[in-house]
Amino acid sequence: MNRLRNLRRPEPLRGPPQWVPTLGELQKTLQQGEHLPLRPLPMFESNFVQVTNRGAPVYVHHRTNRVTMGVAASLPGLVLPDMLLLAQPPEDREGSNLVLTRMIPLDLAHLYVHDLSAWRLKLRLVTGRYYYLELDAPDSEVSFLFDRWMRLINLLQQPATSWAPRTPHSPPTDLSHRGPPASTWRLQVRP
Repeated sequence: MNRLRNLRRPEPLRGPPQWVPTLGELQKTLQQGEHLPLRPLPMFESNFVQVTNRGAPVYVHHRTNRVTMGVAASLPGLVLPDMLLLAQPPEDREGSNLVLTRMIPLDLAHLYVHDLSAWRLKLRLVTGRYYYLELDAPDSEVSFLFDRWMRLINLLQQPATSWAPRTPHSPPTDLSHRGPPASTWRLQVRP
C-alpha cells in the first residue's frame, strides 16, 4: 500500500495554448426535446451579424440581425458536412436558447469568402438570394475562426468521398460559460 502512496501523479502537460471544441449554443438548442433527431450531430458553428455587401448592418425590427450559423453532417459516416443550420436569438430575449430558423442542405446553398479584411462571408442560395454575414467574435478569436471557415469553404468546394469510418466522440459535460460563446472553439491555456 505504501508503494501506491509514493507514486507520483503525472503533471499536466505544459505548452502553448490550444484550441479545443466546446458545445455551442446551437448544439445546446438542438439537444432539447423538439430537436431530438438532430441531437447527435457534430457541428461547427459561429455567431454572425447580417450585413449588406458593403458592410452596413441589416436591421430587422429596429435591431441588428444576429445569426448563429452551423454546418453539420446529417449522418455520422459523412466526411464533410451536408447541412447548413441557421438560428437566431429569441425576440423576447427571455429564453437563453436560440431559435432554429433554417435547415438547408448544402447542395442548395454555397458559401464564399466575400471580404477577407472584414471577416465577411457570402451565403448564396439556389433561389438566387445572397446574404452577407460578418463574423461576430472577440478580437482574440476572430482570426482563428475565420481561418476555419475559409478551410471549410475550400473543403466544401472540392469533391470528396462521402463515407469514412469515424471514432465516437462524447461531448464535454461541463456546460457553464460566463457568456454565450462566439463559436464552438475555445482557446485553452495550459498552466
